[in-house]
Amino acid sequence: MTWWHTQPVYPSNTIQLWETIGIIPPFIENDTFKIYQFNIIYIQQLLQFINNNYLTGYRLTNDYLYRKIKLQGSVSLVLMENNIIIGFIYSSPMKINNIECAYVDLMTVSKEHRNSGLAKILISAITNFSKTKHYIHKKDKTPLPFPYFFTTRHYTGNVKLNYKKHSLNLMPVNDTNIDTIYSSYLKWSNNQEFKSVVPKDTFISSESVKTFYHNDFIVSFAIFNFTYGFMRNVKIAEIFFINYSLYHPELYQSLLYQLKVQDIEFIIVQNNSFFREIILRDNYLESMELFLHSFNLNIPNTICELQLPVF
Repeated sequence: MTWWHTQPVYPSNTIQLWETIGIIPPFIENDTFKIYQFNIIYIQQLLQFINNNYLTGYRLTNDYLYRKIKLQGSVSLVLMENNIIIGFIYSSPMKINNIECAYVDLMTVSKEHRNSGLAKILISAITNFSKTKHYIHKKDKTPLPFPYFFTTRHYTGNVKLNYKKHSLNLMPVNDTNIDTIYSSYLKWSNNQEFKSVVPKDTFISSESVKTFYHNDFIVSFAIFNFTYGFMRNVKIAEIFFINYSLYHPELYQSLLYQLKVQDIEFIIVQNNSFFREIILRDNYLESMELFLHSFNLNIPNTICELQLPVF
């Protein structure tokens, strides 16, 4: 029996949908390793650890990591051995159909400590640390050994090759207009069959996160550096929100223009209705499949166009 099968997760979709188990998993303790809430003054050490041990090729920036850790309601835990970071896990607040949840991201174990059961310690710690007991886990490539409620893929396009011209100017979101833009976002979310809501600060533009709008159209992306194999150090933009029901070609070209002027070479998108035709037409490359699992909550399997947060 796998470790997940000993946890309060649903082994099937036969139980009433949206029902919560209400059982908190036991915290796994280990005398060798210590769990601490992360202190922001050590952000450089954490940044180095994540960039050396997280996704191959991705290089997070100081600004991006700082934004995540300082996000109100988020939880950041480090696993230490002899005062050295060997593991990290993070969660940010979100609502799914008005149910308080936490989205787990950046779970990282040092390469030297893989396959030692440390991921179980991190997961049990974060599910015991905060009052939020409904957790959404993202799993790359293969699902966890219990049902997932949503799956999608990422696709990568070349910004310079696909940009032609733009006729609309997208305006940046900042501290002065965020309330208006967020109200528009909430209105859009409330009209969706599957409602997922993230905090307002997620959309405020900074060095590593940009949000633009035009009338009711909103698009947000996170900026990363990418270095892998023969690829030089390039900048990529991962789209994490777009109210795609308002798609038209001029908005797409205006988005590419905003990426182009910031020297971003590649755009990463999900297969939603805004980009579906574009993915085929502009020869976007398909990447790994991503799975979302709910911990302690039975969410119905959805074919709705859910968007994965990066915060």
